[in-house]
Amino acid sequence: MTGHNRTGQVRRAKIQSLEAGRGIAALLVTVYHFQQTISHNTYAPFWGLFEFGSAGVDFFFVLSGFIIYFVHSADVDSPHRLAHYVWKRVTRIYPLFLFVMIFVAAKAVLKHEFAWDYFIKSLLLIPQQGFPMLGPSWTLVQEMLFYGVFGVFIVSRKAGFGVVGLWLALNIFSLTVARPVPGSLIQDSFLALTSKYNLLFVFGICVAWLVTRREIRAWRAIATTGLVLFLALGIVESTRSFSGSDFSKVVLYGLASAMIILGLASGELSGHISAGKYWSLLGELSYPLYLSHMVLFGLMQATLTSLGLRHPDLLLLVSVALSCGVAIILNRYVEHPLSSALRTLWARRTMLLPRHP
Repeated sequence: MTGHNRTGQVRRAKIQSLEAGRGIAALLVTVYHFQQTISHNTYAPFWGLFEFGSAGVDFFFVLSGFIIYFVHSADVDSPHRLAHYVWKRVTRIYPLFLFVMIFVAAKAVLKHEFAWDYFIKSLLLIPQQGFPMLGPSWTLVQEMLFYGVFGVFIVSRKAGFGVVGLWLALNIFSLTVARPVPGSLIQDSFLALTSKYNLLFVFGICVAWLVTRREIRAWRAIATTGLVLFLALGIVESTRSFSGSDFSKVVLYGLASAMIILGLASGELSGHISAGKYWSLLGELSYPLYLSHMVLFGLMQATLTSLGLRHPDLLLLVSVALSCGVAIILNRYVEHPLSSALRTLWARRTMLLPRHP
């Protein structure tokens, strides 16, 4: 299969095995956050087994880099494709995010904790000191920065490489001098631009470049090695015996994630993997689960404990199950209808515009 055919196939349909991977990563993050909240001084749910669950974010970032290059590489150096690219990226992030932010803002108002400047920065995904109002959306800030950088490539390949060169210079500079204390917009933006997580997008782009140009015959061995490495790192981190820096953990989890994605994508594109509808359901619930779980958990924990469910293990399992149920509802009755309406809106717009050759 040629690289051109591979890219075309991905544009026609999602790679379901990677969608399932996205869902599992969202579950890992959800379990991690709930475990952190439920843990007592003497006992953590499931013996702290999911202490590594935050690494699901590393997988998200690598997968994001993969998908953006895989889907939009043909748009590079095509300025007329920029509007379509921006529309797809913004409508992928914002509709469900704005819906969840309604409840986050309402909660802040009821608790007399609402602040307009904090709300506006959080809503527009502007880099800021600390976490935004919707905690997990800090990753969306990094996503939007990455989307912006790739958008420059769509306008001009040369300009894109120039921006990447500047970005690399900023990262090298940040390693050789003391990093600024967050506070002003410039300082917060600098910290976001030089975040260690940006490297994970590059990993994803490299994997997509490989998949679109070569047939990876050892896909099974690569995916298995990546999964074993990811789980081994998780076990080591959960037992608190990992002494590496945060940067080294991000790199190692990123490499493991890249191997998993490379293996699964190659296997599915070559016809050796066929993910069923239940696996694709994991992918569909991933984004609503990721955005909503922290909003739900406080209410769920108070309700469940009032009903007598206080054992940390059971509390964790029931909370995750309820969160998944809410995520499925959000996907079916909020995310899908909004996405469908926005696709229709874009189609009507493009019918009124002149076509480019």
